[in-house]
Amino acid sequence: MYQNFIKLYDTKEKGKYFGQFGMNHVFQEKQLDINWFGSLLKDSTEFQDKVISIVYFYKDCFTLGYKGESIELQDTYGNEYLEQLATKEFTFLNLIGKRSPFNNNLIWYMDTTDSPSEGETTDYYQYILIQKKSACIYNV
Repeated sequence: MYQNFIKLYDTKEKGKYFGQFGMNHVFQEKQLDINWFGSLLKDSTEFQDKVISIVYFYKDCFTLGYKGESIELQDTYGNEYLEQLATKEFTFLNLIGKRSPFNNNLIWYMDTTDSPSEGETTDYYQYILIQKKSACIYNV
């Protein structure tokens, strides 16, 4: 994934880019003994200090399957604290604020992937987007 990105990046005008990848792919530190896409970008000379990672948490959401059917997404958190914060269909959390406990602690609210053993949460990702109770969009 990283090598493909670099090849494509070298052919395009320099600028800011947004990519949407699976949750682990955006981690900016090694996790499960894997250097994910986000960590490879962050550690490269070209992109050092230029990468932010947003993880998506889903609760009671659906997506469109390749056959046009509605598929329920796996709930990616089951934590009361996040449940209390997520009062709307979409909730965006900034984890890198001055008083954020995520800057100095490893707080891992994911049900779907193992917690790393070292570092702080913001070493891996800096923002959370929580999506709740969202139906899939059907082809017209």
